[in-house]
Amino acid sequence: MNKLKLLSFCHSNPAMSETFISDLLIDFYDQENTSVTFVSGSARGPSNVSFLDDVRLTGFSERSAFLARLINKILITQSLGCRAAMWVKKRISNFILDRELGAEKFDVAYVDYLTTAVLVRENLERRCIPYVVHAHGYDITSELSDSAYRINLALVFLGAFRIIAASDHIRRLLVLEGCDPKKILVVRYGIDNTNIQPMPWGDRFDRSPSIVFLGRLTGQKHPVALLHAFKLVLDEFPEVILKIIGDGPLKSDIETRVESLGISDSVKLLGALPRSQSFPILNESCIYAQHSVTARDGSQEGFAISLAEAALHQLPVVSTFHNGIPGNVIPGETGYLVAEFDYENMAKKILVLLRDRELIVKMGEAGRKHIVQLCSRKHRADILSGVLFQGVRNNVESGLIDTSN
Repeated sequence: MNKLKLLSFCHSNPAMSETFISDLLIDFYDQENTSVTFVSGSARGPSNVSFLDDVRLTGFSERSAFLARLINKILITQSLGCRAAMWVKKRISNFILDRELGAEKFDVAYVDYLTTAVLVRENLERRCIPYVVHAHGYDITSELSDSAYRINLALVFLGAFRIIAASDHIRRLLVLEGCDPKKILVVRYGIDNTNIQPMPWGDRFDRSPSIVFLGRLTGQKHPVALLHAFKLVLDEFPEVILKIIGDGPLKSDIETRVESLGISDSVKLLGALPRSQSFPILNESCIYAQHSVTARDGSQEGFAISLAEAALHQLPVVSTFHNGIPGNVIPGETGYLVAEFDYENMAKKILVLLRDRELIVKMGEAGRKHIVQLCSRKHRADILSGVLFQGVRNNVESGLIDTSN
């Protein structure tokens, strides 16, 4: 085998909101011994992986999900609806993948999200393609409410030769759901810190003090709780500004709450921005705040990469004890963590920092050092490349695939 032919799957077409996926694909692509074919579950753009060897916007995930929602509305019994919907989702996905991939040969597959793996598992196993799956968050939390999904998830646990988790918390959830602990490998998301040069603190402190949040406006990030914390902060520091970078389903709720709290003059809603625009905003801020919680539907996020990006800009982080965040933030050293939904305590921790510039600098510098050590992008790519090559070797040794050609 001269060059590894990698087949990569994701339910979406990664752009600004899933840089942890596109970054890894770029790193795989940059390796001379690997070619990358990316298959998106969405038929829509934009994408920041369009330069890969092959990018196929198939829509296998979104189209099957649309039909599944219709079935769930038609069928009265929830369990019957789940089973029928899952059957249809897999059939539609297999049809689209067979049409798109034909008889093309691949050495190994890398699947982002367990939800995607459930849809493509049968196709991969029929083609004798070894596969590794990366669990990220909602796919091992809120999705477990679907009984049919859990049945199919057990088959993914059996078929995949590795399951990747971005945090120890996700690893524990995988084990509790029945995944073999020996198959699980914890690999933190990687961030390239070489191009992130923190602005000198003297220059930052010359500006109006600002707090920043970067992420999708979703239930598990609970930006409304952040707004209530910020309202309390304003009572003592009326000159402080909150900058919210991101878009999502809660955008209108955020706009309404900003108005009702009377903080319109102090909150800047900047929308979704690429790194080239969001990173300079992080760099001129003083504190990063994010109130992550377990959402009403049970969904959680994984490692929370935006917190790590903020830390690389030497920002102390104020967040919550949620999923993988305690592995990202060291309480009392690189920032503060509070209980989920405790926006009053979040406000108190932000105020502690605003009152003490030396503490801001100390925690910010410690945070950057911590993330540089924890989230090496090259280290992540090297580990996962090794995992993929091992999967191919296992299949060659077992006689399932022939690499002589």
